[in-house]
Amino acid sequence: MGVFLNIVYPTNDQLKSLEDSAVDFAIGAKGLLEKNLRNKSVTYKGDGFSNPVTSVDLEIEKYLREKILKKFPDHTVIGEEYKNDASEYSDFIWVIDPIDGTSNFVAGLSIYSISIGLFYQGEPVVGVMFSPFDNTGEGIYHSRRGGGSFLAGDKLEVMNTQEPISSNLIGLPLGYRRSGLFGGKGYDVGNVRITGSISVEMLMVAKGVFQHSFFSHPKIWDVAAGIVLVREAGGEVLRFNNSEWKPLGNLMDNLFEEPGEGYLQGLRNWSYPLLVGNAGLLEYITTKGDDAKISLKSGIVKMKKLFGKFI
Repeated sequence: MGVFLNIVYPTNDQLKSLEDSAVDFAIGAKGLLEKNLRNKSVTYKGDGFSNPVTSVDLEIEKYLREKILKKFPDHTVIGEEYKNDASEYSDFIWVIDPIDGTSNFVAGLSIYSISIGLFYQGEPVVGVMFSPFDNTGEGIYHSRRGGGSFLAGDKLEVMNTQEPISSNLIGLPLGYRRSGLFGGKGYDVGNVRITGSISVEMLMVAKGVFQHSFFSHPKIWDVAAGIVLVREAGGEVLRFNNSEWKPLGNLMDNLFEEPGEGYLQGLRNWSYPLLVGNAGLLEYITTKGDDAKISLKSGIVKMKKLFGKFI
């Protein structure tokens, strides 16, 4: 049993104020990114050249941390690039990815995002992203719990399909062919796209461009904002755990017995397979479509053996 029971959420006005602040943070971070598009250095995390980080990633995360903590000094911030998370637990935890899709950014491909999510007692309540993929309204997507998802005043809605349509676009992870993921006989999963950015794929689901998307081992900063954007666009987020697909619950539930410093490291280590899209479609894929269900489960097992990156 988790420690967060009977959560009393902030009021709608409070959430709206937090959402507005997140939008302001995203606009400022966007300005930094655009200022340094042609003035960035690239290094690599770990061995080889598969995990780049740029000077812009670092500058944006530093900027966001400073802005958030200046306005909300009693909040906590977790980011991808800097590991100096505050040691004290807060009910409000901001989770940021300064650039999700850094390889695309380095190559000049405009499929990346700045992602800002906010949790309250482990529940995602605000999600804001900037993505140049659609620069309408400055490319700022924003959402809050109970308030809908929007881009430049236009409400986002997930695709309203109850069964998979083979011509509709979907997102799958690199390596899905080797795993046999969605390879069930007679099952047309959709027209596959591999974008290189989990957060952008969540935007595509929220906008109704992708009918669904599957992520094999996302980190918390990849999905923190997207969870709210998808849900508030009428979609569902399922988590695969103990060989079952279930609606994603409290992100911090069951990490530790009591909230505290351990929760922050638990969130940093968080990684589960996720499936996002229209609730009816996800139900079909995971419970009604026998070929789809079998191939999805077996594909996940094979991907774990191939890559070993999720729990």
